[in-house]
Amino acid sequence: MVDVNAMQNYLDQALTNEFFFLDSIQSQRAGKRVLITVVIDCLRPLTLDDVAQASRIIDEKLEGQDFLGQTPYTLEVTTRGIDAGLEKPHHYALNIGRLVNVTFVDGRIETYRIASADEVSFTSDENVTVFFNDITLAKVQIEFNRKAHDEN
Repeated sequence: MVDVNAMQNYLDQALTNEFFFLDSIQSQRAGKRVLITVVIDCLRPLTLDDVAQASRIIDEKLEGQDFLGQTPYTLEVTTRGIDAGLEKPHHYALNIGRLVNVTFVDGRIETYRIASADEVSFTSDENVTVFFNDITLAKVQIEFNRKAHDEN
């Protein structure tokens, strides 16, 4: 199959001058083809135009490389999505102002609104500091009826 680690290392280096970066790469057989799914991320919210640009750049970078030999492939470039868990410090920074459900190492589950984030923790709007090392799972809670005054 595909050496996903080698592909990720190559694309990480090839994309160093781009505004986005790789979150993950997966491959799976799809009939006679291989489906390569590249998940990208950024330090700002990505638009559909950004994803299309990333797709063109990644496809161009993969052309001429021998990760797949002669096997035909389909490239899918996507983002993490709102329902993906928060795993890295920049995920918290991108979600400042949003509610996050946090499951702690000790099993507690709490909900916070992220006010700020740095490399080791985030702080809630109630001035509670939560360290990333204490978290086993964190997910953004989607709010459909959020009041306009909460947007600040």
